[in-house]
Amino acid sequence: MREKDRTEFVQLLTAAAEMKRVELSEAAIELYWDALADLSLDDFKRGLRSCLRTLTFLPQPNEIIAATGGDPETLALAAWSKVDNAVDRYWPHRSVVFDDPLIHAVIRDMGGWYRLGQHEDREWPFVQKEFERRYGIYLKTRPEEYPGMLRGNGLPLATVNAEGELELKAEAPALIGDCAACQRVLTAGLREVKRLGPRQAREFIGETRAHLAGREPGADDD
Repeated sequence: MREKDRTEFVQLLTAAAEMKRVELSEAAIELYWDALADLSLDDFKRGLRSCLRTLTFLPQPNEIIAATGGDPETLALAAWSKVDNAVDRYWPHRSVVFDDPLIHAVIRDMGGWYRLGQHEDREWPFVQKEFERRYGIYLKTRPEEYPGMLRGNGLPLATVNAEGELELKAEAPALIGDCAACQRVLTAGLREVKRLGPRQAREFIGETRAHLAGREPGADDD
């Protein structure tokens, strides 16, 4: 699409959101525009109409592209663009939730969010290629499960509840893309965090102290 198509694009997307009872922010609309800009306006209309007939929720950009018969390479590239931008902005400390569960499945398979960002700049083109390859596979065969959140390396906040038990409270994850879709990904994929018992609490405290001291957990003191 070209800049002259933006007004009609926004009108159509906003109408679709109203139909699905979703309120889109200006930032969310801009993300849709960036993700779908490679489509022609006619292709966007066709994909949006198809999605509105078959989907319960407001379609995500990858679903609109898929409905136009978009090739896997285009979908994978759009997904990688989200990941690449999120690494620059949030890695390594902040946990993240994307609005596309396939992204979560691929990053899990590649070693996790923290491991992904550890690659050096010279390795990044190869990381992108591997991500897109795996994403293309999941477009054909959807993953049975995926993590609801991709965790950074930020240490969770340890608190003691009224019963004297240790609990972990992590910083809220950054939501990448459509917030409502992120919430669905988080709800569907996130396992319930279990409360730590005494042994696990001691281990956690030891690991935390070691981290703050800049040494490996379990290492002997000098």
